Amino acid sequence: MENFNEVNLSRRNFVKGALAAGGAVALAAAAPAVKPFEAFAATGDSVALGAMVIGREYTVTANAYVPYIVHQQKLVGKDAYLTDYRNPMKFQGFPTNPQTDNATIVKKAADTYWVTIPIKNEVFEWLEVGTLTGAVYKGKTMDAATYKGNADGQRITSVTVEISGSVGTPIFNDPTEYAAYPIIASTKNWAISLSFDLTSVKEK
Repeated sequence: MENFNEVNLSRRNFVKGALAAGGAVALAAAAPAVKPFEAFAATGDSVALGAMVIGREYTVTANAYVPYIVHQQKLVGKDAYLTDYRNPMKFQGFPTNPQTDNATIVKKAADTYWVTIPIKNEVFEWLEVGTLTGAVYKGKTMDAATYKGNADGQRITSVTVEISGSVGTPIFNDPTEYAAYPIIASTKNWAISLSFDLTSVKEK
């Protein structure tokens, strides 16, 4: 016959074990899911220009815009950003907001960087680049335009330029754009300025 004290002790140990196991399950359920290596990811960390690795892509803040003093459209009233997606014909407001962490920068050599700037705006279509001063034009991508587009029905969707760490405000002179907003719908040749925040470089 089993000893009564041994049976009680055995039952107490069972209960303690069950409670401990239940607590562990509850803690595991409450803990946020962590993907493999997620805890060790370093994406988004700021990087100084001098610390950039040649050939590696980073994120940077860069914008293409037409200053208000150039376009002088009182309805817009501010600089018009080709990097801002907002389309007044879709009731999103005018594209007057500079974007952040939106472009890609690659260090090519000492104090030589290529920056690719996405051109998001579809109501103000950039069709021909014109002539760039203050930086070196390297290329563009194009895709189908929403409204008129160029002769092939396309618009510029990104531009890549070469800059140095002391870049100022490069300007595309005599570009071709199509402003689709009904009040001013027509082809324009408004100069497009570029801006870069080289203190905003981050790991991708």
